[in-house]
Amino acid sequence: RTLLDDRYQKGMDFHGTGDIFSAACAGAMVRGKGLPDALRLAADFTLACIQATQRDPNAPWYGVEFEKALHLLPGLLER
Repeated sequence: RTLLDDRYQKGMDFHGTGDIFSAACAGAMVRGKGLPDALRLAADFTLACIQATQRDPNAPWYGVEFEKALHLLPGLLER
């Protein structure tokens, strides 16, 4: 199993997820989260971005729609 596990459709490309993951992880650590919690938050947020992109039939091919998952970040930081 991968960190993001099988909750997304395999065989699809999601450009920009590494950038999103690293930014979410760094941001969580700046906000006081330890590394394990920051990694968990980054994985959960990245997955939410992938899922938001999958739900949109008009999603662009060149990246994930992270804007549609931004509202989740405050709740992820509260965990």
